[in-house]
Amino acid sequence: MNHVLDDDLAALQEARDLVAGALPAAEAFARFDPADAWGIAEQVCRACVDRAGHYAQMAVEETGIGRTQDKLFKNLLASRDLMAFHRLSALGGLRVDEERRMLLVGRPAGVVMGLVASTSPIATLYFKVLSCLMTRNAVILSPHPLALRCSIDAADYLSKVAQAAGAPANIIQIQRIPTLEATHALMRNPGVNLVLATGVGPMVRAAYSS
Repeated sequence: MNHVLDDDLAALQEARDLVAGALPAAEAFARFDPADAWGIAEQVCRACVDRAGHYAQMAVEETGIGRTQDKLFKNLLASRDLMAFHRLSALGGLRVDEERRMLLVGRPAGVVMGLVASTSPIATLYFKVLSCLMTRNAVILSPHPLALRCSIDAADYLSKVAQAAGAPANIIQIQRIPTLEATHALMRNPGVNLVLATGVGPMVRAAYSS
């Protein structure tokens, strides 16, 4: 019983530590020029594409869900095709909407928490990491326990690529002890500015209520 208690406390402490690391990363990344953030996202995207097949197979082997070729398709859709879709999007800075006579200010949200589902863990992770990098946000990923190994491996790899490309330390982080209580605590942490929810009903509703 003490061992279980220790694991629960460790998970809660990890959640607090992840936010503490993400806050200065988000603050630093928000000062980046949007074009520089896009360049970092492009380098991470190339890494996503390079390992799309590797992680497709890894996810199927770990979770027992789906087929490798389908996971590969989704991984490419959530990386290569995502970046292509947003290539001409205005993702930061100032923009004038003449029709509505408004000045639009594109600014980062700050610290984003991304839930990673077990059904398509790598595609979900790719999508949330690249979306946050494109928009100059720090991301904390919360993986499903059924896809823990592949999610941690991918997050650690993309974190190294992002930092090598010039991103701040801790711009991509992941829970390694994703207990239900710790995940809920992470959602409710005042340092988390936005929750990107993907998964089953109860977890998505918990994200909404946070």
